[in-house]
Amino acid sequence: MSELHEPSTIKPKDPPPAVEIPDPEEAQSPALFRVCSFFLRIYFRLWNRCSIHGVENIPREGGVMLVSNHQSHIDPPLIGSFFRNRLVNFMAKSELWNFKPLAILISLLGAYPIQRGAADRKAIQTTARLLEKGHVVLVFPEGTRTLDGSLGEVKPGAAMLMNQARDVAIVPTLVEGSFECMGGKKIFPRPSKINVYYGESFRITDLPNLPTVKKQLYQALSEEIMKRIAGAKETTSR
Repeated sequence: MSELHEPSTIKPKDPPPAVEIPDPEEAQSPALFRVCSFFLRIYFRLWNRCSIHGVENIPREGGVMLVSNHQSHIDPPLIGSFFRNRLVNFMAKSELWNFKPLAILISLLGAYPIQRGAADRKAIQTTARLLEKGHVVLVFPEGTRTLDGSLGEVKPGAAMLMNQARDVAIVPTLVEGSFECMGGKKIFPRPSKINVYYGESFRITDLPNLPTVKKQLYQALSEEIMKRIAGAKETTSR
């Protein structure tokens, strides 16, 4: 999934997609997204006994950045399908657009590519534009799936993106059980219990005494978002 890096420190690794990439605003099919979400909710409820917590913390309108831990391949459809009937956009590795049928499908579902290991300014700009226009965008600050189920470190680019969207509502999201379902090297999903916790939303402008030096600012934002993701479970049980 999405991986965001500091522009001056990482060289591009992934080749650009082999097919033309449509604008996610124009490509996404609301009807297809809602139909898929409906059946995915049934599947996750039955197979994984999925429980959703903190729905009241989800803004009903305006730009929203969902920031979540990343445990397995099922996280994007899992999180997006339960998000209060709003359409969700998300970044995916650019290699997925090299297979045209898959590229068409995930574009219709709201995905757009990011080149991993690169300073993909286009993906960051696209995300900022979507948020500014009131869309919901799912971001995985860790940049890749966990190897052992634990929370990882935030990629610098994720903090950069949050700093650019200072007035956008951020919803810290914690997923539990997804790793046991299809994390690591698992090929087929297992019927493990899954919980999704949508924590209290906040804005970067709500945070006091943030550093002004960029490196320190990005570090502070990284620590803050991981703290809020880890604490999402507590804010939904008050």
